[in-house]
Amino acid sequence: MTTRILRLFRTWDETQDVAAGSVIFAERERADCMFVVLDGIVDLTVRQKPLAEENIGGVIGEMALLGSKNRDGTATARTRVKLARVDADSFSALMSRNTDFSLLMMRARAGRLRAVDSLIADSSHAGKARRARPKQTQPMDLSEIFTDTTDLETYPAGSVIIEHGARGETMFVLVEGEASISLHGRELAIARVGEIVGEMALLSGHPCSATVTALTDCKLATIDQPSFAVLLRSVPHFASFVMTLMASRLRAAYKMIEN
Repeated sequence: MTTRILRLFRTWDETQDVAAGSVIFAERERADCMFVVLDGIVDLTVRQKPLAEENIGGVIGEMALLGSKNRDGTATARTRVKLARVDADSFSALMSRNTDFSLLMMRARAGRLRAVDSLIADSSHAGKARRARPKQTQPMDLSEIFTDTTDLETYPAGSVIIEHGARGETMFVLVEGEASISLHGRELAIARVGEIVGEMALLSGHPCSATVTALTDCKLATIDQPSFAVLLRSVPHFASFVMTLMASRLRAAYKMIEN
């Protein structure tokens, strides 16, 4: 978390202290807020499996504000914890007006998916071609931005667009076609025209966590870090679109753990 964002939440109006060992929220309970960790360490579990830990500057509970009113996991205070509570209205305002906050949220999602990827790889079910597709939601069509772009990459049906474990410095917008996103041979989602792929690696700087394969002939526009920053600043609701899409795919990955 940047110093500016941490400073913002240290002066936040609504904060709370949680004793070590206390459950901050439990999986599947109804929710209307997220939290920023101001002090201490929080352990996150999903489907009763350890997922991650968050310390100062970390975010927890944000999935409940992205397409679902239920908690996707459980958060427990490992130490005494101080939290800033962010309700749905404040979250929406920050996502639309604060680029630093938007990037923080996206990078947190990328980190969660890397953690889930490790759980799936260690699972006895890894390698079985079982589908866990999220509901398709498309609040905006990014392909419209690239309609007149001539510098598009073309991939024939069946070819690999992104390979798991490869270094990724760009993401793509599907301008034509459909592509399958998979983790360890299991389909996570289908990306359609106007959606993005490869955003996890771009945001985190880590190797690609999924494989993306062209289901049909595809044309894609490439977005590097500078272009991504421009979209974040200039395209209304772009940050919310990316976050909602990432949350949908993360929920599908959680279902893989369940299965």
